[in-house]
Amino acid sequence: MANHVDEMTEQMLSDAGIGAGMRVLDIGCGPGAVSLMLSQRVGNQGHVFAVDHNPKMLDMARERAREAGVSNLTFVEGGFDVTLPEHGTLDAAVGRRVLMYQPDAPQAVAQLVRAVRPGGVIAFQEHDTAAVTDSRTSLPLHDRVRS
Repeated sequence: MANHVDEMTEQMLSDAGIGAGMRVLDIGCGPGAVSLMLSQRVGNQGHVFAVDHNPKMLDMARERAREAGVSNLTFVEGGFDVTLPEHGTLDAAVGRRVLMYQPDAPQAVAQLVRAVRPGGVIAFQEHDTAAVTDSRTSLPLHDRVRS
């Protein structure tokens, strides 16, 4: 069963219009959870380029993709400045919990703009999983997301 964060990610991908046949860059793919979601969405006619700067995370993502029998994924070691042969023609670039770790988030997004075709989509899901310690304020949605 999907957790609340994955449900929120699926909703974000739906809202962003990510669908069949698209070519999508997953920046900061980590162990590949979002990459696999994207792989299912774009289908055999589409392709996902999963990028991460950490080779260990890419190894984990490759293993997950292999276990899932996914063939429409390419893993690339790199960061926001990655240059793919498909640069400038991708339909979308997405990321989950990666902008918050960039020293200059606007610059990071600007680098991705060059990877995506004119009219393409750039979508991020950023959320803080830190506990709120102020018990005077009830934050049921925050509590639900954290769980």
